[in-house]
Amino acid sequence: SFTVQVTDNSSPQQTDTQALSITINPSTLTISTTSLPDGQVGTAYTQTVSATGGTTPYTWSVSSGTLPFGLSLNTSTGQINGTPTAADSWTFTVQVSDNGSPQQTDTQELTINIDPADLEITTTSPLPDYKAGTDYNQQIEASGGLLPYTWTLTNRSPLGFAEGINLSSTGLLSGNINVQPESGQLTIQVTDNGSPAQTDTKTFDLTITAGDLDTLNAVLPDGQVGVEYWGYICYRYGTSPLESPWTITGDWPLGVTMSYTASNYQLNLGGWPIDAGTFNFSVTVRDSGSPQQERTDSFSITIAPP
Repeated sequence: SFTVQVTDNSSPQQTDTQALSITINPSTLTISTTSLPDGQVGTAYTQTVSATGGTTPYTWSVSSGTLPFGLSLNTSTGQINGTPTAADSWTFTVQVSDNGSPQQTDTQELTINIDPADLEITTTSPLPDYKAGTDYNQQIEASGGLLPYTWTLTNRSPLGFAEGINLSSTGLLSGNINVQPESGQLTIQVTDNGSPAQTDTKTFDLTITAGDLDTLNAVLPDGQVGVEYWGYICYRYGTSPLESPWTITGDWPLGVTMSYTASNYQLNLGGWPIDAGTFNFSVTVRDSGSPQQERTDSFSITIAPP
């Protein structure tokens, strides 16, 4: 509101005044933000939706749809912030209202794409030791990406290491193998279900320790005096080779000797029996491990007369 005065050029001079009023309406309230950047699960997200025109202060709200899980809208500032907890594409409508009279409002549809967190194998190396001859079960874990995961055992080092321990499609390492103590590495890859898919690869150290020295089987058939005899006692686990000499106690058929074949991890019995009878004896063997394992087994051989 203001008063205008006019003065002429006469003498005496004349004047006149007029009270006037101009109303300036606020500009149209408009949300100026038309798009929002992508976010990522587990990574803090902060973006502000802006507006122009109208009469401040503004009041913000979500009029339809849903913000990504973990995010919220500040009703005073228009800031969207938080830490996303789920991967997806989220479309929602933001509304702003001004403080004018009459009040103005505006709405804008927006979309936020929340990408999955970076795919990562979380199981640490080395893996728990594997004791030969026992069941091995070790779950390999990962985080991030999109479920379900696909697991692949891509490499064994040295070549053929821990054959018999395999990786399932769910990431479970399992198996039961009879091997000598050794150390090596298994390389494992995980792939998620995203598009494009994410992958992560990790190499794990694994030590195979000696299992409990055991008798795999014994083939000791009955024999006959004067007829060539052959049999064997085969061992497993422990640490090859067996230590020489081994110990035999009890009765032993004369003419039969015992030797060792390292490649088969077995004691071989052979010869030409001289005496008939039933021979009950025990064999004590020791492996080459440290600490050393010892095992004693009892056997019986019957040698018939000629």
